Amino acid sequence: MKQAAAALVAVAAIAGASPAFAVTAATDGAKAKTYSHGKKIKVKDTKSDGHKVKAHYYRANSSTTKRVLWNKKGAGKWAKSGSGSTIFKIQACKEINNGPDKCSGWQHR
Repeated sequence: MKQAAAALVAVAAIAGASPAFAVTAATDGAKAKTYSHGKKIKVKDTKSDGHKVKAHYYRANSSTTKRVLWNKKGAGKWAKSGSGSTIFKIQACKEINNGPDKCSGWQHR
C-alpha cells in the first residue's frame, strides 16, 4: 500500500511539472535557442562569413516589446542573454550590410 501511494505521488509530481523544452530557430549562419526553462536565450554565429548575427525575441512580461540579442563575437561563439520572464517567440538572423537581414521564421513556445 505504501509503495502504491509513493508511486502515485511520484506520477502526480511529474504530471504537474511544467514542460521544460527549448525553442530553436535557425537560418543560414545563425542559430538561436532558449534555455534555463525558457528564461534565457542564446544566439550562435554558425558560419565563418564575416556577418554578425542576432536573435529577436519576446518575453511574457512585456509581450509587445521586440528584444534583440546581438552576437558580434564571430563564428562558433555563443552570446547569451540575462534571465527574465519566459521567452515565448524567437527568430534567428544574419545581418546583411546594405540589404535585408536573412532571418528564420518565428518559432513559438
